[in-house]
Amino acid sequence: MENIMKFFKETYELDSSIPMDQDDPLVISMQNEFKGLLEENGYTVRDAYSEYDEYINSMSFDLENNKEIRITHDDDGIPCIDIVIDRDIIFTVRPKEEVDLHNFVRDLGNH
Repeated sequence: MENIMKFFKETYELDSSIPMDQDDPLVISMQNEFKGLLEENGYTVRDAYSEYDEYINSMSFDLENNKEIRITHDDDGIPCIDIVIDRDIIFTVRPKEEVDLHNFVRDLGNH
């Protein structure tokens, strides 16, 4: 979870030399890392996509049953994870440490 924790601590900056029509390797690495964590915990990720420029604005992971996990920032700029069902945010968590992230994914079925 080395790369994905950079997002929650805002300790990353994307490579501005990469053309806009190419995927940024750090974004892809973060996306794959979180997708892998979800899949290791028994979730099926149907699609994963990201919105970014110099920094990642959001990473979204579409799961079954119209559930989406969105890694983003809240209105105050604090990194967070939203659980979205049918376009409505039903739960938000703000992980500070890697253990918080693992606990969130492990307990995801309870939300």
